Amino acid sequence: MYIPNATFIKIYKIAGMVTLIVDSGTAFFNKANTPIFNIPEKYRPNETLYFSASYRNSTKSNTFFLYSNGNLIKSEADDNLGAYYFTISYPAKTIN
Repeated sequence: MYIPNATFIKIYKIAGMVTLIVDSGTAFFNKANTPIFNIPEKYRPNETLYFSASYRNSTKSNTFFLYSNGNLIKSEADDNLGAYYFTISYPAKTIN
């Protein structure tokens, strides 16, 4: 996936499981409570996923929401330009 200012965002689907790998670069900075990006339908979860990730240059972390509509949202603003690094896996959305 191409996201402006992100270093690396990859999404894979194997046997009904999705893995999302993120090195956000500066793409997530000051984007709180607004969609950061949208995942294509075949990679979306059936229900909202909640997870935490810390960011570089800080001891703080943030909560993320990956909604079943594909929107990834970060709950709080950042206090510096540190990049987020995370990998999550989840079952792919059931598409009829």
